[in-house]
Amino acid sequence: MRKIRIAPGETLPLMLQEYERTLIFNETLLISEELEKKLRFAVMEGENLVVQLNLDEADELAGAVAAEANHCQNKKKQKRWDRLFHKIHGLLETYTDEDEAPQSFEDFLDAHFPQELADQIRSTVQSREFGSIEELNAVMSEVMTNHNRLPQDDMGGLSPEQVHHLLDFDWDDSRSAFHLNQAIPIEEILNTPIMHDIRAFLGGIIEEGGSIKTTSSGNLNRQFVQDMMEAFNPPSEFIAWTFQYKNTLNEDDAIHIHLVRVLAICAGLIRKHKSAFNITKKGKEYAHEAFAVWLYVHLFKTQFRKFDLAYLDGTPQNQPLQDAIAYSFYAIGKRLQDWKKPEDISEQITLPIVQEYVYEYKDLDIQVQMRILEPLVRFGLLETRALPKEEKKITRDYEYRKTPLYDQFFRFKL
Repeated sequence: MRKIRIAPGETLPLMLQEYERTLIFNETLLISEELEKKLRFAVMEGENLVVQLNLDEADELAGAVAAEANHCQNKKKQKRWDRLFHKIHGLLETYTDEDEAPQSFEDFLDAHFPQELADQIRSTVQSREFGSIEELNAVMSEVMTNHNRLPQDDMGGLSPEQVHHLLDFDWDDSRSAFHLNQAIPIEEILNTPIMHDIRAFLGGIIEEGGSIKTTSSGNLNRQFVQDMMEAFNPPSEFIAWTFQYKNTLNEDDAIHIHLVRVLAICAGLIRKHKSAFNITKKGKEYAHEAFAVWLYVHLFKTQFRKFDLAYLDGTPQNQPLQDAIAYSFYAIGKRLQDWKKPEDISEQITLPIVQEYVYEYKDLDIQVQMRILEPLVRFGLLETRALPKEEKKITRDYEYRKTPLYDQFFRFKL
């Protein structure tokens, strides 16, 4: 593929995550003052920082990042450097401000395909003669199709084609390899923590005439929080802490109540209007036990597809984790027959792209626990148990394993 010609000095947008800029500032000493200034004053667009660089500046930054990657001893951090380098190098491979010679077929393969696939195509086409470009393209397509059907170790033994069908279709699409069983018996889901709490929450609003006044800061009022504290089923340790240190309860003091409220809004069960939370038509309908399975499925889709899972912990955004969540569900089904801690399975149940987006070493374990495992516990799909508290540690460690409901609710066509 020929490079796109731009004028000398013309700038191009480089999209960075905040953690990538932090990584450069904290650990790269080889960038110029002008380049540092451009990075520091990058413009935020959505969840990305946009840095305008000319090709000389992109080349300078790529060289600095490559140097750090080559000297990095931490394998996880080296992956982050490598990913950042390839992002910057992509600009240099796509654009040029010089006259460019035509690209050879060999260079085309190396630039656009993984090494293993490029070698397969090269080996195949070198042993044959082709009468037309259409014939060459057909053979290349066949090689790529066969490659995409081969199991990959870093995909948990699945092929790229299988992962594609897991991740790239809506869960209700017939082409998807992942589906939710909407014929589960109602008694299997009624007593799950999420269903117990959301139905108590909706029932409490209905009892108040369908509307709950907010505080001046826009939260649930204290009386309703107190009512929900009694109606919900929070952990006993939380109750003991709350009543030891709090005389009155605000929504911010009861995270389990706050998260139910946020999920209910995301699911369209309640809406905020002026100074009140009002139950919606859908909320009234789904509050009835007859609609319990529909409510459960709707909440599950909302939790993992619409709700921002990064809200559940204090680590940076990792959108690939949420985008690839169906793969994690598949891998959990294979890995959590027995009790395991998050750090024992975090790499085994996430794809490489998810791991590459992690900045700090322990962040992946935290994200897996808080964004995947704990919500699955709330849905009754996993169970958890606390391990004995280690001396000198403030918090306990927990282990997880799947419940019988897990294999009833999830359907994989692989």
